[in-house]
This record gives sequence, C-alpha cells and structure tokens, in this order.
Amino acid sequence: MLLPRLKGRQGGSDKIILNGRQDRAPPDAVEARRNHGLTLLRAST
Repeated sequence: MLLPRLKGRQGGSDKIILNGRQDRAPPDAVEARRNHGLTLLRAST
C-alpha cells in the first residue's frame, strides 16, 4: 500500500526496490537513514 502511494508522489520507489536493500520505500529521509543503518548491520552479520 505504501509503494503505490510513494510511486505517485515521488516516483523514485523503483530505485529503492532495484537496490534490493530496502523492502519498502521509506516515507522520510530520517527513516531512510535508520533503515540504511539497519541494512549495514545486517550486512556485517
């Protein structure tokens, strides 16, 4: 439900999906940073 909304608003959700790092597109830059940090922790483990 979030993906189509962001697609209509930003249109950059496809890039996030193509990256394969984030399953869902973050609505805010702050959440994007937090998710990126979590993915880095996951990658290190």
